[in-house]
Amino acid sequence: MTRAWRWLLTALCCVCALPAAGATASLRIDSTHSHAEFGVHVLWFGKVVGRLDALHGRVRIDTNGQARVDVVVDTRSLRMPNTDYEAFASGPGFFDSARYPFIDFRSVPFPVKHLG
Repeated sequence: MTRAWRWLLTALCCVCALPAAGATASLRIDSTHSHAEFGVHVLWFGKVVGRLDALHGRVRIDTNGQARVDVVVDTRSLRMPNTDYEAFASGPGFFDSARYPFIDFRSVPFPVKHLG
């Protein structure tokens, strides 16, 4: 093999190993250490907080430094400090977990610096 062919083959191998323009890094969200949380202001009682413990998804980061979050949250994993609030929030007036057991959240792109 001539020196020119070796150089060309090496150059092609290097180019093939580079990520394509616009490629994204994809990071899995750790479901065991993550949860979704929300708060609702209830008349004069103040803020009631709820927690959804079951979720999975990914954070995708593109080469322009933009992130996008895609998460699926199981509404049946709702936990609240009061069982009456939990029953209401699971019911048809709020999450309607029987008809809609999952929330499919997809963010718009945003700067990676906002992740931290």
